[in-house]
Amino acid sequence: MSSWIGDVPHGLKAVVLLTGGMAAALIGHAIASGETAVSRLYERYVRRLDQSLRLLFMPESGRRIARIQIAAIGVVLGAHATLNVEMWWIA
Repeated sequence: MSSWIGDVPHGLKAVVLLTGGMAAALIGHAIASGETAVSRLYERYVRRLDQSLRLLFMPESGRRIARIQIAAIGVVLGAHATLNVEMWWIA
């Protein structure tokens, strides 16, 4: 089974990955720098994780879990874009 991205030239793949990386960096900067809609959603998600972990008596940090999840999403999307890994295999 071939992927739709397999037919795209390597130069275009690099541009897409660079643009995606820049977008991720800008979103990360927006979260870290101040009061934006993205940072409010991120903080709300972290509070929800912390609350759930407290109810489960787990000492883990919600912020750490959220960062690991964001990194995992980036790895999965990067693998799909560069290695032609089908997304349904990962899910």
